[in-house]
Amino acid sequence: VNFNNGNATVTHSAGLLTSNVDIVVPAEAYGSSWNGSNEAPTKNDVYDKIEALGASTVTGFSAHKNETDQTGISDDVLTKITFGTELYDTGGTFASSTWTPSSGLIGIDATVYFNGVLAGGFAELHVYKNGASFKRNFLPTALGTDFQMGLSMQDNANGTDTYEIYASANATTTWSVSGQKKSTWIMGIEY
Repeated sequence: VNFNNGNATVTHSAGLLTSNVDIVVPAEAYGSSWNGSNEAPTKNDVYDKIEALGASTVTGFSAHKNETDQTGISDDVLTKITFGTELYDTGGTFASSTWTPSSGLIGIDATVYFNGVLAGGFAELHVYKNGASFKRNFLPTALGTDFQMGLSMQDNANGTDTYEIYASANATTTWSVSGQKKSTWIMGIEY
């Protein structure tokens, strides 16, 4: 056993070092002001910091139309797409097909299956932010009248921003959105 300036070093016969006293670690070992002070953290401070970092959770939601088609959508009119069934909503921030995430970086993925669109026309899928088009995907419909379109995006939300999915398409009279769970859905995540 060697005691030097309040530090203890114990050497075991197998060559292992152990200690039954707290060893003082200089602040330089952690960098200055690691927690707002220039004092070295205690062992419990370090454990608390590790626990706090490990306890962070990611919040988000996933929703779909639950096999209910959205029908009678007018030709060339941007229409809010509804998602009536939530698979999960860990932040409690998705309601009435509108997401109001906490402030910070967020991501949205949405897919819509269009039915009855005019061949040779177009379809659009939008993410609306605070009631206005924010991001858009545009697709000419030269190959057919039923198809699936997706859109992914990230943003830095402010805590009161709202996000919704809108779509528009050319049709002879009206078009519809398939209610298939695997074909029309939305997911959001707060990073």
